[in-house]
Amino acid sequence: MEVILNATLAGGVAVGSASDLVVTAGIAMAIGALAGIISALGFIYLGGWLAEKINLQDTCGVHNLHGLPGILGGVIGAFSAGFAEYSFLGDSDALSNTFAALKDGKRSTSEQGWMQLGALGITLVISILSGSLCGYLASHVGKSGETGND
Repeated sequence: MEVILNATLAGGVAVGSASDLVVTAGIAMAIGALAGIISALGFIYLGGWLAEKINLQDTCGVHNLHGLPGILGGVIGAFSAGFAEYSFLGDSDALSNTFAALKDGKRSTSEQGWMQLGALGITLVISILSGSLCGYLASHVGKSGETGND
């Protein structure tokens, strides 16, 4: 039951970055269903594998509830931004209100999509490095009773 509960929440995580560009309920439901499947498979298979291989202890399921669906949402958001001109059907005011960099031709929708994909990459690098550092510090700092004179 916990896997199903978390999978339902994963849909909202994934659709968040593209929500202003997803114009139909069907597309939003497809994104949510895909995120739910990815999240459920992560809880069932990937969590145990990561614990065994790299000793990753995800006691709250953050990786499968927020991490994987968030990456999916970032990729879909970049794809949606890249093809936003088709979603807005010539409404350049609404398009430039959504993406301020598109005003006055400073950036195309395709370039906006690549920028958002690049931002996802930068976010992943920062989060992996900072998470690794915090995990290392948490596992090595504050251990009492280890004087080495035993």
